[in-house]
Amino acid sequence: MSLSSAASVLPLSYYHFALSYDSDVKALSLYVNGNLQAIDYFPSPVTAVPNGHVLVGAQYDSNGNIINNFNGSIQNLRIWNVCLEQSEIVQWMYNDVITDNRLISNFDFTVNPPIDTTDKSTLELDNGAVQQLQTVNVLTTEQIALLGIPQSINAIYLNQNVETPVPPPTDILFSNQPQVFTEDHKEESWAQFEEWFGSKNGGPATEGFRQQFDNAYEKARQMFDENANLSRVFTRTDTNGITRIIYHGVKADMLVYEGAVGAESDCTLWWIQFIFALTVGFLQAVGLAPTTGNIATRIYNLLRANQTVMNAMSSMAGKAISATAAIGFVGVVYQQGLMWTIIKFVLTSAGWYALFWILRKVIAIVTGLEAAAILAGFIVWATQLTILSLKYNTACGQLLQSTKVSPSFNS
Repeated sequence: MSLSSAASVLPLSYYHFALSYDSDVKALSLYVNGNLQAIDYFPSPVTAVPNGHVLVGAQYDSNGNIINNFNGSIQNLRIWNVCLEQSEIVQWMYNDVITDNRLISNFDFTVNPPIDTTDKSTLELDNGAVQQLQTVNVLTTEQIALLGIPQSINAIYLNQNVETPVPPPTDILFSNQPQVFTEDHKEESWAQFEEWFGSKNGGPATEGFRQQFDNAYEKARQMFDENANLSRVFTRTDTNGITRIIYHGVKADMLVYEGAVGAESDCTLWWIQFIFALTVGFLQAVGLAPTTGNIATRIYNLLRANQTVMNAMSSMAGKAISATAAIGFVGVVYQQGLMWTIIKFVLTSAGWYALFWILRKVIAIVTGLEAAAILAGFIVWATQLTILSLKYNTACGQLLQSTKVSPSFNS
């Protein structure tokens, strides 16, 4: 049996299709973008088919051959064990399901290989089927990028293709930074923390915040003393014609770049590292250990293309980089709808429960609902950013002052 809509669809646009079967009245309904388009009587009972196959974007002919292949892009497929009402279809059309046990499969085709984000089943491609991720550049404001998720998602940043980095910025002014773990560094970090949480009025509350801050600052210092790699931030090697860069984060080391020696300038590589430390380093400070993947250049390109984010980075670089300033920058990344994309492809193996927990954590931190800036992990993260800024090469751009800058790129 087939069910179709009389309404035409426009090329280069995403549509949401939903089929819902009501066993009480034996009716099969077709919804397009949440609107009922067709309904028909379907007397045959829906029965289980052991080891049965599900075709997406195709059908079997009478001889079991696969025909009528869909010529387009498919983002995800959900399977429910209940007949959804129209209101529920509309509800989940633009939102991801978090805690509804009626959802038994949520196949995500924006990552390769595709996964079931409910973690209830494993998706296997059948009979030589292959997945080709979309590689056309998609603006985050376009419908094709917004459909089906709570934050903008850009398919080009979720594919497995090697990306060429865009030219680095040359107009960002880096302020002279205090040497890390000096009294100047500590007091500047505290001053920004005070301003962030509005605790300048003095009294017991301010004293309590200061004590928490001092304890976290000393713990961060101990973490650097116990792990020399944290001070290196990144380790770069150039061997056998290959440049490899490893990030030493709070939770884990990550291979973030691998390419031919000389393929990218030192300035470009510095910016790829700095933006990676700003974003994935933040996620490690939250307590996550992201999976290794070819993602550093994508994150760099994603943020580099957003002028609001670059303006925020310029503002952050124009003063001493503290945990407070860096968290403020992450807040702009979130407000621009880019944080979800970064979380999504940094943690491609995580289910939706984990992803949404992370997003809620990010929101709580960047909106000041959690005093995260006093945590040692965030002080370590911000200190690494300061160390990187002290290594910024004046040939790559400009500095407000340059008396304490080292031109080295290899820690």
